[in-house]
Amino acid sequence: MREFFEFYGKPYEIALQERPKLVMSSFNSFNGVPVTASSEMLKEILRGQYGFEDLVISDWGAVTELQKHRVARDGKEAAELALEAGVDIEMVSTHYLEHFEAIVAERPELLEDVDAAVMKVLRLKNELGLFENPFADEANEDEVILNPVSLALAEEAGIRSCVLLKNENEILPLRPEHRNIILVGPFARTRELLGNWACKGRFRDAVSLEEGLQQADDSLSVATFATLEDCPKEVLDRCDYIVVAIGEYWEQSGEGHSSVKLELEDKQKQLIQDVKKTGLPYACVCFSGRPLALQDIVDDMPALLWCWYPGTRAGVAVAKLLTGQATPTGKLTMSFPRVSAQTPIYYNEYSTGRPANTSSYSSRYQDCEIGPLFPFGHGLTYAQATYSDFVISGSRITETEDLWVTFQINNPSQYEYSEIVILYIEDVVSRTVRPVREMKAYQVVPVPAYGSANVEMPITLEDLRYVDADLRKTVEPGEFRVYINDLEHPVFAFEY
Repeated sequence: MREFFEFYGKPYEIALQERPKLVMSSFNSFNGVPVTASSEMLKEILRGQYGFEDLVISDWGAVTELQKHRVARDGKEAAELALEAGVDIEMVSTHYLEHFEAIVAERPELLEDVDAAVMKVLRLKNELGLFENPFADEANEDEVILNPVSLALAEEAGIRSCVLLKNENEILPLRPEHRNIILVGPFARTRELLGNWACKGRFRDAVSLEEGLQQADDSLSVATFATLEDCPKEVLDRCDYIVVAIGEYWEQSGEGHSSVKLELEDKQKQLIQDVKKTGLPYACVCFSGRPLALQDIVDDMPALLWCWYPGTRAGVAVAKLLTGQATPTGKLTMSFPRVSAQTPIYYNEYSTGRPANTSSYSSRYQDCEIGPLFPFGHGLTYAQATYSDFVISGSRITETEDLWVTFQINNPSQYEYSEIVILYIEDVVSRTVRPVREMKAYQVVPVPAYGSANVEMPITLEDLRYVDADLRKTVEPGEFRVYINDLEHPVFAFEY
């Protein structure tokens, strides 16, 4: 339960402070009970401790799947378990519709639960205006779908979500002398860049990387090939720069698409090595829905832009980053393993009595370097900004006085951009084992070209609280260290 409240439940506790209207009960079981049948999870924790008062909807078919969990004998029993647990709406399966009349006849006290669920549904419909306007106006579809404002936002989102993982010798962005470009790889022409959960998104509406490069800079000559073998010698001879478009196809990641092997496929690794042999400058662009394990190929990538699935304006967004019309600003929200067997890997692991080191008797793999290939929070920019003038408002935090960390971001480049600043805290000594670091805050800070920006980040007593072994939220006296965008070197220490 401590791990639930400290890790798995924590993001939901934070999200619920924004008062969403629906929460979904998950497929999995917790503490031996499927969540869709768990009064402990849905009533005691979600409603009781987290204070959620609105609708709980089951995940897709989760009520009928209680039979597959083998906690319900049939659909009627599944419906009864879900209702008692606090599920207001059954998604997809129809056991509520089929069995509620019989269930309530046998157990009249459950009619109160049915009434409560119905009232919440009606209240939400009323708030949404569905009684006055129950149907969408299909005539307005063209004004809503793929309108210029939405496309501009999609492009901006694509630009801001890409992460520059590596950039040796500032090989990116393309330079003025790089005019004859070869774009090569399985993701050079594809429009299938929407990801596994694109829902109603259509690949035909997406922009490929080839199209994006052509649109982003009409002075570029872009020759596109699936493999390097397809490229005529005369095209290669006049080439200035190669962009290698690699990754995982959208069907390979997302819900229900776990893999035991996260390495890049062999033919794509061979493509990178073949490009390297040309002696030409090159960069790799990777599309995927998850981190991959790149230990065996990363040294052959002088630059690596990780683009995930950037959406409808994918090609234009990536092209603007490659050509320097924008700088990458994204930071990793997940650590990248070196090899598949390193997973799960995360930055906020528990402190241990034998931290990883070169000794055989420590928390490490004997045949793999220590730590992730690229850690949580990693992400480069073209701006090469520096941080300076760090100041903390005091040496001690109290119940009545917060601390403030201030510093300056200096941007020596031509790029006007938004710097992502992450603040981590380390609890140096505690009675209960704690993570080595914890992210406590972040800011997206606009920084002008050739200018600077001042940053202020508060540290409150709430940032220091944690759930102890007795499941109590507590703050212990002692020393705390502050890290800014760096998991290794603290900038301050303070006490409580």
